[in-house]
Amino acid sequence: MEYGSAALLPALVSLLVALKTRAVVPALAIGALTGTLIMGVYSHGLASGLPAGLFDFIQRAFLEQPAKASNAQILVLIFLIGGFVHLLDKSGAILNFSGAVTERVRSPKSAQMATWLGGLSIFFSDLGNALILGPIFRPIYDRFGLSREKLAYVIDATAAPVCVLIPFIGWGVYLSGLLEGAFGGLSPESIEVVAQQVPALVADDGTFLAFHALVALLPFQLYPLLTLLSVPVVIIGGRNLGKMAKTLPSSIPVEQTETGGSPGLVVTVLLVLMTTLGGVLIWVSLTRGAPNGADIKLAIASGYIFAILTAMVLLARDGIMSIANSFSAIKDGMGKMVNLAIIICLAWTLGDICKVMGTGEVLSAWLDGSLSPALLPALVMLIGATISFATGSSFGTFAILIPIVVPLAVSIGAPLLVTIAAAISGGIFGDHTSPISDTTLLASMGAGVDHASHVETQLPYAALIGSVALVGFIGAGFWPSGWVLFGMGIATIVVVLTVGRVMGQPETAL
Repeated sequence: MEYGSAALLPALVSLLVALKTRAVVPALAIGALTGTLIMGVYSHGLASGLPAGLFDFIQRAFLEQPAKASNAQILVLIFLIGGFVHLLDKSGAILNFSGAVTERVRSPKSAQMATWLGGLSIFFSDLGNALILGPIFRPIYDRFGLSREKLAYVIDATAAPVCVLIPFIGWGVYLSGLLEGAFGGLSPESIEVVAQQVPALVADDGTFLAFHALVALLPFQLYPLLTLLSVPVVIIGGRNLGKMAKTLPSSIPVEQTETGGSPGLVVTVLLVLMTTLGGVLIWVSLTRGAPNGADIKLAIASGYIFAILTAMVLLARDGIMSIANSFSAIKDGMGKMVNLAIIICLAWTLGDICKVMGTGEVLSAWLDGSLSPALLPALVMLIGATISFATGSSFGTFAILIPIVVPLAVSIGAPLLVTIAAAISGGIFGDHTSPISDTTLLASMGAGVDHASHVETQLPYAALIGSVALVGFIGAGFWPSGWVLFGMGIATIVVVLTVGRVMGQPETAL
């Protein structure tokens, strides 16, 4: 069924409610409900369509989305991560670990650089990035007089931008599936065009090589790469932009615990986590072949389960927490994830509704007609950013745009890799700046800062890098070379330092 411009309403309503109320759950719920009501009225008329739309919303949000196998696995991972982090926090291990780190961190700048490096190292989960780094570095930022908004910014800038670049984790597997589906719908003639343009993407038998595509995309992933580069430039420059310059150190006292898990406990359980994760992936590769999305989730779940068990044993051995108290702490941590689970289920619902209504097709219709192939990547980034900002979901944006832009790029002769990368960059940029994004919310939660304040203080930095990336995609559209990344990297350093010097204010803690 064709919904026309009405397909834009669910995302638009959700965005307006979020901006007005600054409340994520009502925004997602009202946006999704708007979509099901529209679909109900279009299908059954006004009288019957309204109750049908209401029940359709309940069916999708509370029954279908949580019941999907992949979604259920993600929810389990969220609860495992929540229990793991709260156990370490309750034991005092995280607080003591942050104290040990503080002894080696000699300045506010080095504290921020340590956060950035930590974000790069926790590449396996954007969720884990925020929920692990936040509690560790909150006391450090408080002691150095740094605002928690700055902590939230550094965490958020090293979450999704890191994960989307790694081909062998969940993000990479998800993108591989979307690319395989998009290329599977191409005609033999179009596949031949792809093979001529980028030979590494197509095997001799015509099979699309998804992993090779993700690797080949890396030089054109401008927004994620430039965002990661910009963080240390901002730190070294020592100047804050926009409302970040008006933030103050947190007056919230660091939660004190009655127990004293050693700093080594954090290191040990993280080593167990990473070793188990890697070991499961190697085992899967040797026994089943290349890991798929479910295998990646299995590896992550196994890593957290073994890390939790290790922490429980060590805490009991050292007389810090009994097994029963550890279980209690884990359950409390899982309970704290309920609100996040609700938000993610509603985000999935809204994304699903936007897909059914054809929101992406309506937005992508702007690309139709006489269009210079070289300008397609820049326009795709803008549309991807709009969709992602409105829905708060980079994954949903990827799912909407990639099946559309792959055949479009092939048909009009646009640079294929650059166009796909532009869709991904747009999705990450919109997700990075959206007030209803789950990763933005997690960064706020992890840093212990007001969500609206994090969104407002992060926006100038993201907008600056987004503008540089957009210029880069215009250049890459005409000259699809990896040298564009090098040029935009230099431009990022110059722009960030110059804007900071002209428009920023010195960080008071420095």
